[in-house]
Amino acid sequence: MNRLAFRAMDRKSRKNFLAMLEKQFGFSRELDYLFFINGKDKVFLISREAGAFPIDALRVNVIGLYAAEIGSGEVRLSIEGSQLIGPYASKNIIEVPEEIAARWLRGEDIKVQGTGQGIQDSKDVLNSQGCQDRKGSQGGQGSQESKDGPDSQRIQDSQDGQNCSGFVIVKSGDDYLGSGKLKEGSILNFVPKNRRIHSVS
Repeated sequence: MNRLAFRAMDRKSRKNFLAMLEKQFGFSRELDYLFFINGKDKVFLISREAGAFPIDALRVNVIGLYAAEIGSGEVRLSIEGSQLIGPYASKNIIEVPEEIAARWLRGEDIKVQGTGQGIQDSKDVLNSQGCQDRKGSQGGQGSQESKDGPDSQRIQDSQDGQNCSGFVIVKSGDDYLGSGKLKEGSILNFVPKNRRIHSVS
């Protein structure tokens, strides 16, 4: 069995990764972990204590916590990555009710409509009020449809002037459920098939 191409991220790579987290999610805290990346640009975090082992000499399939994948200048958080970053993120957070969260965990996309009329559970449509900017406020009565229309890749919150765009963190109540990409009127689902839940009680 060949060793997977895990390598420690150097200071510059780690700095770039943290800068991407800040740009995309408003996350500006330090992460007290060692950072590793594999040949598929997936980022893994391990404790500094575990880093004392000769990892480069081991044959491993997985190392530490799979936190994110980097691609095309964007960061896609794993479920665990969203649980680590989400509580301290300040933007690009989509909050959904339990009914839509259950469908998300089954692997379904979330449809977005910027009507400003409340989340339409019966049609599984999420409106602009679901896009949070914690530096400002969650969209309220002042929220309105983006000028780009309901198929826009952005959800406009007119009160704080912030947009949801690109990869967003999906949240329901206190639970962080991974991330998806806001594109053409939908949040595309990246929950792995082996992590999907077919029955939510």
